[in-house]
Amino acid sequence: ESWYLDSGCSFSTPRTPVQNEVVERKNRSLQEMARTILNDFSTPKHFWAEVVNTSCYIQNRIYLRPILKKTPYELWKGREPNISYFHPFGCKCFILNTKQNLGKFELKTDEGILLGYSERSRVYKVFNNRTKTVEETIQVKFDKSKPDKKMSELGTFFENMKVNKNQLKENESGRTEAQQDDKEEREPVNRN
Repeated sequence: ESWYLDSGCSFSTPRTPVQNEVVERKNRSLQEMARTILNDFSTPKHFWAEVVNTSCYIQNRIYLRPILKKTPYELWKGREPNISYFHPFGCKCFILNTKQNLGKFELKTDEGILLGYSERSRVYKVFNNRTKTVEETIQVKFDKSKPDKKMSELGTFFENMKVNKNQLKENESGRTEAQQDDKEEREPVNRN
């Protein structure tokens, strides 16, 4: 008990959010942002966890603390966050298919939808429309014209299926999308 008191921890009554206002306000902000994303892009509710994670990831790098004039990321890491690789949630993207041995004239990309960002490295979480899986990859090109509002079409597919964690795939590439962005325009990758 003395360790808790020395650490600044205090006890509160169970199931009384009034006694934990700061955390409850943060949760409310995350829920409001996630609800807006889910409704605005007609995202299937199966992706709610990805939406909340993306909301938290963005809020930690963008929202300023009024008194300190810093983001939570700056306060935690001691440096400004790089947000040059951010793209709108749900925007259409093209994922380079490096997992299959394709012929010379077959498409080398799969169409997908941006779901968020990985917490471990600077890679994107995307939903691959062809394989119906969530992948983590850096080899993505984004269509910046407008977000894909057709996500509601995926809802019927997920009614009887769950996207599980075993379907997450990681890419081992060390290049960042922000580095690629400086060199070339965002268009589908076509290798001959």
